[in-house]
Amino acid sequence: MIFYEASINGLKLILHKSGETAYEAYIDDCIREWKTKKSTQKLQNGFRSGGLFENFSFRQDDFTSDEEGYWYTQLFGGMVAMAVQLARFMDNGKTVSIEFIKKNFGVPSDVISGTKCTKCGAKEISSADIDKYITPRVVASAIVDGLEKDRLETNINELLSLQYEPLLQARQEASGRAANSNVAVSGSRTPATVCRHCGSKDIVKCRFLRHTQKPCFVALSR
Repeated sequence: MIFYEASINGLKLILHKSGETAYEAYIDDCIREWKTKKSTQKLQNGFRSGGLFENFSFRQDDFTSDEEGYWYTQLFGGMVAMAVQLARFMDNGKTVSIEFIKKNFGVPSDVISGTKCTKCGAKEISSADIDKYITPRVVASAIVDGLEKDRLETNINELLSLQYEPLLQARQEASGRAANSNVAVSGSRTPATVCRHCGSKDIVKCRFLRHTQKPCFVALSR
């Protein structure tokens, strides 16, 4: 199946770009097994309990920033989910169409986390909060669009370099919703500990719901 082959090649690309050579070598074996035997067993074994990837995580020194590491981790997780699920479908004799993948892969989030000052009421979300909120649709877009249009490698490279257009658009849309909701957006990757409005340290976590009819967020907690 072309989608499966593209997916395991996507896994290899991410591992290669991160410098995780030992894990890349394992995926190389999975690719050879598929090409020579049309078998997905090695891939499935690698991601089962006790498999090579059971406790895998990227090393912090693989990346130049927390932001870069975040998107490598999220995209790799999405690619694993896609590749393993396709492998299971094929083992069960199920044919998977792009329409099926579009319908079932990636569930957009409607809730974004943030902080609130209990003294003056000022609300804020960080750039990391925005990225977590948009992750499901951005990762799904990169993978599904890549499979459908035979441009998965291009999408992976663009997302990992933080130049993927749907990522930039999703960030802009979330920032616009925040502005329309009187919620400040911080460039920090960590939650606020001091109110930027009044200087208070009485900061609590809060959540906001995406309004379905207006370009804004609605506070879920007070």
